Amino acid sequence: MPKKVTKKTFIVKPEGLSQGRGIFLTRNLDRIMKACEQEGCVVQRYLHKPYLIDGLKFDLRIYALLYGVNPLRVYLHEQGLARFSTEEYQPPNNYNLDNLYMHLTNYAINKFNSRFQQNEDEEEDDQGHKRSLGAILRFLDSRGHDTKKLMREIKDIIVKTLIIGQPFLSHLYRSCQPDDLDSSMCFQVLGFDIIIDSDCKPWLLEVNQSPSFSTDSPLDYLVKKHVLSDALRLLNVSFDRKMEYVRLLREETDRRIYTGRTNKMVFSPQERKKMRELKLKQRFEYEASRMGGYELIYPIPGDS
Repeated sequence: MPKKVTKKTFIVKPEGLSQGRGIFLTRNLDRIMKACEQEGCVVQRYLHKPYLIDGLKFDLRIYALLYGVNPLRVYLHEQGLARFSTEEYQPPNNYNLDNLYMHLTNYAINKFNSRFQQNEDEEEDDQGHKRSLGAILRFLDSRGHDTKKLMREIKDIIVKTLIIGQPFLSHLYRSCQPDDLDSSMCFQVLGFDIIIDSDCKPWLLEVNQSPSFSTDSPLDYLVKKHVLSDALRLLNVSFDRKMEYVRLLREETDRRIYTGRTNKMVFSPQERKKMRELKLKQRFEYEASRMGGYELIYPIPGDS
């Protein structure tokens, strides 16, 4: 039996690295301070009692589409992934802190372990060291856990995280795109990494602004294909729209060259407000008919 943990354990993540590189566990505060002095890093309290499946730690990669910051609109995709560690979990102690295959769930690290098992069939999404979000929810449901409550808490984490940054992002957006009345020229698919504790409570590990969309397995391809294709459909991204924008931009450039004037019209605040309301209404109606696997989680549908 492993010794009872009596000291706090921290996980340290360098700011400038990705895919698990440079991450380490420690109980030595001097080591943390030294690492942070050398380069910026994020320090988190280690979760000692994670939920285990087959004796292994895992985390969830949840995909959220941020589509507009003024107003803030957040969508959650029904597809997601679970990444497993490849060594059976033991609470951290002085002898196993360096065993990253046990304590970290990063796919980029665990795929190099000789025990790693790749999922080879998208239909068997509950096998291997990378599984589907749906498979995890089915497993938890079979063990009597309230998965609807779990997903509500995950949505709550995502929304609250994005609300924190919304004022700053909104200011930047208005500065860069003051004439974008329906706030539809900017979007981002984010990867939220969530870990579940032994009480089936979710905790945020990190937010990835550029989540990997590489596909190393049929399951990878299936999940990420839906996440991206549904996002493009929801955003109304098409070749025809692109060419129309290019045509209008070319006409405006020619007009400026030949006349020295732009065709920009000035509207009163009241007219601008009405135009914005109309454009937003049209945009929201379009989105409601093209969500695919996405669900609007903010603002909550029906809320005033």
